[in-house]
Amino acid sequence: MGLNTTFSSTVPELASFDLDSVQFLMFSDEDIKKLSVLKITNPISFDSLGNATKGGLYDAALGPVRDRNDFCGTCSNTMLHCTGHFGHIELPLVVVNPLFIKTIYILFRISCLKCFKIQMDDKMKSILKLQLELIEAGHVTAALDLENVVGDVKSYNSETSPDKPNKLIRRCQKLLKTKDPINKTFQSKNSDKLRTKVINNFFKAINITKTCMYCRNKLIKVTTSDNKIMYNMTSDDTKGIKILMPDEIKRYCSAITQNDEDLLSYCIPVLKNSNCKPSSDIFFMHSVPVLPPSVRPCNVLRGELLEHPQTNIYKSILNSSFKARAILQVLSSSDQQKAIDGLETNPRQAYESVMGKSPPEKLHTIWQDLQKQVNYLLSCEDQTISQGLKQIIEKKTGVIRMNMMGKRVNFAARSVITPDPNVDIDEIGIPAAFATKLTYPVPVTEWNVDELRKMVINGPNKHPGAEKIEIKNGRVIRIPPDSIEKRKSLAKRLLTPDEYKTAGLKIVHRHLVNGDALILNRQPSLHKPSMMAHRARILKGEKTLRLHYANCKSYNADFDGDEMNAHFPQNEIARSEAYNIMSVIHQYLVPKDGTPLSGLIQDHVISGVKMSIRGAFFTKADYQQLVFQALSKHKGEIKLLPPTILKPVMLWSGKQILSTIIINIIPKGKPYITLTGKAKISAKAWQKENPRPWNAGGTPFNDSNTMSEAEVIIRKGELLSGVLDKTHYGATPYGLVHCMYELYGGVYSSALLSAFSKVFTFYLQWLGFTLGVRDILVTDEANKKRDELICLVRQIGRVAAAKATDLPVDVDEDTLKETIGEMLTKDPKFRPNLDRQYKSALDSYTNKINTVCLTEGLLEKFPYNNLQLMVQSGAKGSTVNTMQISCLLGQIELEGKRPPLMISGRSLPSFLPYDLSPRAGGFIDGRFMTGIQPQEFFFHCMAGREGLIDTAVKTSRSGYLQRCLIKHLEGLAVSYDYTVRDSDGSVIQVAYGEDGLDVLKCQFLKKDQFEFLDINSNAVVSKSTINKLKEGESTKDIVKSQKSLKKWKKKHGDPFEKVRISPFTQFSILARKDIVLDEKPTDETRDPFYWELEKKWRSMSEEEKQEYERKKCPDPVISQYSPQYKFGVINEQLDGLIQNYLKNRQETDNKETTGKDKFVDIMNAKYLASMAAPGEPVGLLAAQSIGEPSTQMTLNTFHFAGRGDMNVTLGIPRLREILMTASAKLKTPNMDIPFRQNLPNLNKKAERLRQKLNRVTVADVLEKIDVECEIVTNPERQLKTILRFTFLPHSQYKTQYAVKPPQIIKHMKKFFPEMFIIIRKQAKATCGVVWVTEKEKKRRKANDDDEEGEDIVPEEKETIGKDMNDDSSDEEGPNDDDDNTEVRIRSKRAEEQEYEDPESEEEEKSDDEAIPDENQTILIDDEALEVSQNEVNPDDSRVMSEVIGSIQNATNYTYDTKSHMWCELTVLFPISFLRVDLSQALREAATKSVIHEVKNIKRAITNKEKDVLYLKTEGINILQMFKYNNILDINKLYSNDIHAIANTYGIEAANKVIIKEIQNVFNVYGITVDPRHLSLVADYMTYNGIFEPMSRKGMESSTSPLQQMSFESSLIFLKEAVLNSKTDNIRSASSCLMMGQLCKSGTGAFSLQHSAFVN
Repeated sequence: MGLNTTFSSTVPELASFDLDSVQFLMFSDEDIKKLSVLKITNPISFDSLGNATKGGLYDAALGPVRDRNDFCGTCSNTMLHCTGHFGHIELPLVVVNPLFIKTIYILFRISCLKCFKIQMDDKMKSILKLQLELIEAGHVTAALDLENVVGDVKSYNSETSPDKPNKLIRRCQKLLKTKDPINKTFQSKNSDKLRTKVINNFFKAINITKTCMYCRNKLIKVTTSDNKIMYNMTSDDTKGIKILMPDEIKRYCSAITQNDEDLLSYCIPVLKNSNCKPSSDIFFMHSVPVLPPSVRPCNVLRGELLEHPQTNIYKSILNSSFKARAILQVLSSSDQQKAIDGLETNPRQAYESVMGKSPPEKLHTIWQDLQKQVNYLLSCEDQTISQGLKQIIEKKTGVIRMNMMGKRVNFAARSVITPDPNVDIDEIGIPAAFATKLTYPVPVTEWNVDELRKMVINGPNKHPGAEKIEIKNGRVIRIPPDSIEKRKSLAKRLLTPDEYKTAGLKIVHRHLVNGDALILNRQPSLHKPSMMAHRARILKGEKTLRLHYANCKSYNADFDGDEMNAHFPQNEIARSEAYNIMSVIHQYLVPKDGTPLSGLIQDHVISGVKMSIRGAFFTKADYQQLVFQALSKHKGEIKLLPPTILKPVMLWSGKQILSTIIINIIPKGKPYITLTGKAKISAKAWQKENPRPWNAGGTPFNDSNTMSEAEVIIRKGELLSGVLDKTHYGATPYGLVHCMYELYGGVYSSALLSAFSKVFTFYLQWLGFTLGVRDILVTDEANKKRDELICLVRQIGRVAAAKATDLPVDVDEDTLKETIGEMLTKDPKFRPNLDRQYKSALDSYTNKINTVCLTEGLLEKFPYNNLQLMVQSGAKGSTVNTMQISCLLGQIELEGKRPPLMISGRSLPSFLPYDLSPRAGGFIDGRFMTGIQPQEFFFHCMAGREGLIDTAVKTSRSGYLQRCLIKHLEGLAVSYDYTVRDSDGSVIQVAYGEDGLDVLKCQFLKKDQFEFLDINSNAVVSKSTINKLKEGESTKDIVKSQKSLKKWKKKHGDPFEKVRISPFTQFSILARKDIVLDEKPTDETRDPFYWELEKKWRSMSEEEKQEYERKKCPDPVISQYSPQYKFGVINEQLDGLIQNYLKNRQETDNKETTGKDKFVDIMNAKYLASMAAPGEPVGLLAAQSIGEPSTQMTLNTFHFAGRGDMNVTLGIPRLREILMTASAKLKTPNMDIPFRQNLPNLNKKAERLRQKLNRVTVADVLEKIDVECEIVTNPERQLKTILRFTFLPHSQYKTQYAVKPPQIIKHMKKFFPEMFIIIRKQAKATCGVVWVTEKEKKRRKANDDDEEGEDIVPEEKETIGKDMNDDSSDEEGPNDDDDNTEVRIRSKRAEEQEYEDPESEEEEKSDDEAIPDENQTILIDDEALEVSQNEVNPDDSRVMSEVIGSIQNATNYTYDTKSHMWCELTVLFPISFLRVDLSQALREAATKSVIHEVKNIKRAITNKEKDVLYLKTEGINILQMFKYNNILDINKLYSNDIHAIANTYGIEAANKVIIKEIQNVFNVYGITVDPRHLSLVADYMTYNGIFEPMSRKGMESSTSPLQQMSFESSLIFLKEAVLNSKTDNIRSASSCLMMGQLCKSGTGAFSLQHSAFVN
């Protein structure tokens, strides 16, 4: 075994590097040939025997193909060790490299193809170069300054001063000469972004010019399609498209490069690094590299060879090259026909197979084919032919995500999980089958050799054994399972004396043993606690992984067949990280909001309640037995407590058992815990009858919990009062276990949980617990009352229905049903209203029935009622479950509504149409105890199924959301200066979460928890620690700056006040009292006060003036001294809380409190310990904390009552809007603006404003449209149609809308053209009827009257509009002539001053008269009335005739000139219009045509919140709101549109809106996420000063190309990286993973220096 084998030499030294960076560059043709080991010529890969052909695509020179033992033709290694070698195909014709087609296209767009110059004058070129150089060197601000120069150069003529820009330019050039090492290394995301921005700006300017600025020829505009570049030939006779062939393109490119090489190399950096001359030759290919077979292996299927699909492309390229060569041979000869006849058979067939009549045509065809096939190498959409590079690397199954970002691993196990309450919570039971297969490498030393010898002797099949032994030169000896002799001899030679002297090290791969660290993981791994380290515990005879109940919540696991994965770390570093960081005991709190995750559940809770209840007593034997059950692993002696009852028998209470456990688990030398809290079970639950008055007098307690079982008091580790239930050892914050974790750390809190778990398990097995029918029965009396209520509730349907339809209650049923049927079809808002009426009516009855039956009405009362015990103690179940069992099921809801009606008006076939009974609407008054009927069961199933579908749908949504967040935030980590930086070093936050505290560590720095820290202060931080912290530190200066800050605040108030007072104002306030005036002020003159003040002020000296100036607020202490380096520096808010607590705390005798100074010291130390540690990957935590809760959000089934169906997007769709798309067009934009306080008659003004903001469409004020049709034959057969529009009376809508009848009639003139456009579309779409007379009519109109011609949009324009709006949402399509209506309104107003309500258009109004006084309005109304009565008829008739004139085929138009209640239009349609459904078209037209609106605002409502009146609008128009500054408090405006806020109030405001909006989404579902995570996300999204999405778009600015590629659309990012020859510095997490390096966050943020090298 000690043989020195020659084995090591056969493996070549496979060098492994830790790369520092990866740069993306291009191979030129020479490089490809150098790299290649073989020129490939043969399109046939295998001969008939299945051997690879010479010169074929699987030639042995490229690497071995089939057999593991084959040797490579180039490097003579076997398949395992040959890395594979490239080949190449030489092309007979040049082709464009498909990477660059877009680049070439852009290049041609900005150049003249006659004189080959880029369309930019030299000055601009030099500036562009300078800017790009500056950005590259890192002088970003200088580059931005140059932007302004660009503007000057563009606009300046030679006369203006040319020297002004030059100064700047000179300064910049000087900057470039000085080398700055910092700028050199620091490449941040901004620079890349700026680069593209600068280049695009320049190129945009070029795109508009028409003629060349050098040779004055017309510029040829090239277009691109299907990867071909072409242009329109518009010479005299020919019209057509010319496709540019590669050789032409190459010629053009070379010519352009010769003229502008240096500019191009700046814009397209890949040219700088190319070694071709001219450099543009890198855009073209003469030879194609062929990948080694190791990456496109053959498949052997039933002994038959199948080639890899990628090989097909190479084959087709070879075939095309062959054909092209044949054609070229023909073309090159002088007599072509003779050459064709002279070809051999193969080339002849190839030549003839190409399409085309003459050789040049054939060449054209084959060239295009060849180009196409080379393009396929990059991306081949048709998966059947082959896979291009794009298909190989993109998507989930692509090579990046499948094989680079995630890999298959060894040393892993997977099995079903089963619960086991007997293992510790940080253990995992491992079946023996796994333990013998998972191994760990241990080096043999003199200390462990005995143990390892035993293992080697046991062999691979007997646990604990060993699998194999590794000796010094990498040779591995497998331990034989069969012969014990061989094993013994191996064991003896493990450590021989001579080896002991030399450095030869042997490694034994031993089995997994008890206590090894295993990392457990359950998919989906949504947050940090989905992977935790457990200690292994091998359980012989088991077949599954055994997991403790307490971990279920972290993994989100249950035991209905879930499987989990275990991973076995393979070296000491990984093990130590598992034990000390990943272990379950350190993952007690969840990063999302710092609340506990592990806790006991279900049976354990019941057992704990029963054990700690008053009156549970145990004999000595039982007491000791139970305590020992819990502390079986305790080393040393167990402290016991004296008995509670001494005579007649010694008895210990259940509470004492728990006290004993707590006392023994607290570590030695630490003070015992003191805790006051509440239990989950309320004091009321225990109460049997009303308490009697106190006989001996005394004041009754204020708090009902005092001295009851609901008040938990623990003193010095002893539980004195109260029942321990879910609150204290469940997964709840601030319970007993959480407090232990805070004081003593994870090891002891976990030990406590494990101990409790064991004792409760044992006690429950001893006690027994069950649930019987008796627990759900209800007393007869309660049943009677319930029956009465149910009789009443069955009658309630009619009342609710009558309320919803506004009919009297005593209306007969048929009318009611009819009305409901009609209203449901007509009014879409009727159904929610009806549902609301039913819901409110039924809710009260449901509550009554529940109060009758529950708790009081039950046969068995708590605590003897087992079901109630379970619910109250938090073990399992909720009150809803008990209600459904014993009371009634209640109303079924689908998507937040009652079950829908079918077309027939029934909800199920067994009900009558429009049945009014609550039962037909899904109200179930049955209960599970006595059974429910089939219809009800069916409704119940519907609701159940909805839940299942929801779950299935939302997983994919939330999964993608989380992936986007993770990929963007993966690099953010706290660095050593405590800032949060991205992987490229750009600062995202100056202090993590604004205060630098870690979410997990600062849970007790809240004012409610100070008392706990105060009482247990000795356990929080030890005295020695504080003394050490204070050593050699003087806190004088800190105290001083704190004092000065407080003094300033006392004098000047809050430093964040918005009002600033100038020195003069301050002086005026003080000096005013001293001025004595000679004359009293009059109206005409300026107030003499001010003369005097001004005189005095001006006469004062500078020093005197200074006195009145407000001093600047001193900087916060934290900004002067960093908290990490100076003990005692804490932020102001916490300081305020501490001082406040100390001020208000009562000094009582029984509570042990600490002295003030000591408490402050302890809090300072606590603050220091709570700082976020450097290296903490806060970005990932933030992403997980938003992504993980989003999986719990059911789909958007929320409807706010009382908002009057003001809909708000919620749930995942809203999160996607904010985070993933950062969309500017929200589904439901809205604003909330408070009205100013204490204004006179505010409600009236608010009402007026609300009306003004409501959008009014024709449909809103229309009562009905009567359509009469008759066929007329003269002059030709037509359909004469009379449309009579009848409007609602003003009284009906005046409360809602701010329009008056005359305005409506006036609007009709605009409405008709809109209407006919829609009718025309409808006719064309549904019946294929085209209105013939359109065209001539239109032409005639356009000539004689411009104004009206705009109304009818010509067909051509319409079709274009359609195509453009294809992908946009429904809201944007309609209102084709929305823009020109406003223009026309204005021009018409100038022509005809018509009567009109003064408020119809508020654009014309100035601010101060936005809302005129009441009396003024009345005046105007009178005027209007007068006008309409004395209306001169001719004027009216003019309007009428105008309308007829403006509409083709209209013969008559009249309207009601008196009360403006109707109008009537007569039109002649073609006869085929009989088939057209006019009603649909008219309805659509009426809803789309707007009479009055404030732009973008649909409607407004007012509502009161906390005594403040708010205006809520649906839709956003912040600028319009500024007009109403006098009644609205614009400073407090809030809107959910982040872009709108950013554009008006700035990016910082938008940042806060992002946080608030995400919080609002989560609050609806009752989820809390720590604001630190949200603020980090908001800061990341607004990093560039604009609100950017977390999608591909937001990824563009990343400095790591590998990270971009691993996210999405890899090929696009790869192209970018190559074109700009980007470098990846391998700092981001993704690029580290792809390169197989440690990620640079967490423990990877630093490396250790070996002490031997330090000196």
